[in-house]
Amino acid sequence: MWRSPILVTAAASLAVTVAQARDELRFDSEDHDARLARYIEASASHVEAVTGLRLVTQTVDLVATSWGDMGRLPLAPVQSITSVGYIDPDGASQVLSGATYVARLTGLQPGLSLAHGASWPATRLDSDITLRAVVGYGAAEVQPGPIVSAILLMVRAMNDEGVIDGVRAT
Repeated sequence: MWRSPILVTAAASLAVTVAQARDELRFDSEDHDARLARYIEASASHVEAVTGLRLVTQTVDLVATSWGDMGRLPLAPVQSITSVGYIDPDGASQVLSGATYVARLTGLQPGLSLAHGASWPATRLDSDITLRAVVGYGAAEVQPGPIVSAILLMVRAMNDEGVIDGVRAT
């Protein structure tokens, strides 16, 4: 079972630029940029929560309760696996050798599988396995078009109506 992801390094930019939102809303000035940035951030967070995707590059810790969980990671897309840590039966922290697993990171169903002839190491009872990963599509410039459109649509709704999915935008 996967626990909630833990953010290690936040995204350095927004999933959609403020300039894109300004253009979408036909704003000529930068007077509303701070508000638009908040709307973009809220919209992107909503997209991430609903889809299980991470949009802009960020680093997260994914915490699992067993090696069997590794076959399908709970977030996508995954750019790279930084480390896989666990507690051995003696209570010592260990880092899994990259030679033990094969990372399948293409597409939207990433996972780890055992390398040929390898086996998952024994872990301490009731200890977690922590996989550190770099996730996300990249910067705003490389976000998928449908995701950009969805975020801009939500930004427009927040701007026009002050409400998105029944929640008042502030």
